[in-house]
Amino acid sequence: MHKGRPMSIARRARQGGYSLAEVLVVLFIVGLLSLVTVPSFLNYARSNRIKTSLRNVTSSIRAVRSLAVTKHEYALLTFDPSIKGIQRAGEFTVWEGTPDKDSPNDPSKASWKQTGPIHRLETGVYFINDTVNPIGDLFDGATWGTTDDKPDILFNPDGTISIAFGTFFVQTDFTNVSINKYQIDLTSAVSIATKGLHT
Repeated sequence: MHKGRPMSIARRARQGGYSLAEVLVVLFIVGLLSLVTVPSFLNYARSNRIKTSLRNVTSSIRAVRSLAVTKHEYALLTFDPSIKGIQRAGEFTVWEGTPDKDSPNDPSKASWKQTGPIHRLETGVYFINDTVNPIGDLFDGATWGTTDDKPDILFNPDGTISIAFGTFFVQTDFTNVSINKYQIDLTSAVSIATKGLHT
């Protein structure tokens, strides 16, 4: 009777645990799954960053136009193309200009003020101005006609854009996503066309 007890305890101990081989097989399978799923998840997250940034920029452009039309004022979206890099994000600001009573059709005579905070794109996404059809630099935040290397999208009080045609880009340095650059074309009729690219 006493001899049987230690054997049943040992048998129960063997049944309740895992062998080293079983643990190693499980770890191997988890490692294989991680090799496949983690890079895919990272690429999805990076791709989502640039798509979210594109949506934010295009919706902000429409919101700035709406601001101009609703208040019957000038409105401006200024973006900073100088901020680049994996850990940094592009920035843009919104301005509204109350037309001068004596010169209502001259934006340089308007009284300008920044509306809201500085807006930022997702981490690692930044702006590039086009070299062929660039967005013009009209305003430095204080003096109209003084440049600060930050292009300005100007909306007139009737909602039209002051340029005939202009192009800029939203881009990321991540090259292992299917689309890492979006081209944004603007026309005076407030047509916003986007096209995905890979560089």
